[in-house]
Amino acid sequence: MPTKKKTKKWLWLYAVIWIFTAVMFTAIIVMQMSGYNDYRRELARVREELEYEDQVREELLDEMVFNESDAYIEQQAREQLGLIRPDEILIINDAE
Repeated sequence: MPTKKKTKKWLWLYAVIWIFTAVMFTAIIVMQMSGYNDYRRELARVREELEYEDQVREELLDEMVFNESDAYIEQQAREQLGLIRPDEILIINDAE
């Protein structure tokens, strides 16, 4: 029959093992949650970036449609080539 001293040693040893195991599991869970939160932040950042890129894409598509329109061609002819319509009068300002 084990003595009280040996029984107390084993109980103390079991208690230390259980406490160590509990601390380890807690540390693992904390590390996992930290990594999970990092991934969530990264996901939010990537979604925000994707939303911005979609907006830029839409603006570029709108610009492409405008660049193929008659209004754009007329605007460029007036600004870059100095062309006017037959019913318009060209006034040149020498002060500029």
